[in-house]
Amino acid sequence: MHVAQWKKYGMLMPFLYAIAGRDALTNRFEIEAGLEKGGYR
Repeated sequence: MHVAQWKKYGMLMPFLYAIAGRDALTNRFEIEAGLEKGGYR
């Protein structure tokens, strides 16, 4: 869940997310948050 990621990474989260890429299927933050919960298959 992204809330837990924000708690873990704090203000670095937007930068780390941007570096991880726009493709949700390869973005580690989307994968950790749960792709199916986010509507990705």
